[in-house]
Amino acid sequence: VCDKQITLRPLDGDMPQKVWTGKEASYRHLKVFRCLAYVHVAKDRRGNLDPKTRPCIFLEYGDDEFGYRVWDLVDKKVFRS
Repeated sequence: VCDKQITLRPLDGDMPQKVWTGKEASYRHLKVFRCLAYVHVAKDRRGNLDPKTRPCIFLEYGDDEFGYRVWDLVDKKVFRS
């Protein structure tokens, strides 16, 4: 037998995050599809004078993993960042 009482709150058209935390949800992390995105190049994959980022085109969000799928404009291939 559970002694904790669960209270249900109606959303009344609000987002669940706002109801739970009292704060507005942020959408700043979302990207526009096919926009220009700069992907970080790891230190072991670049030289001292090479740029730290590489221009790519944002394709989609990862389904089962974190990260983004991007089209590399230089190498002409798709990879996950």
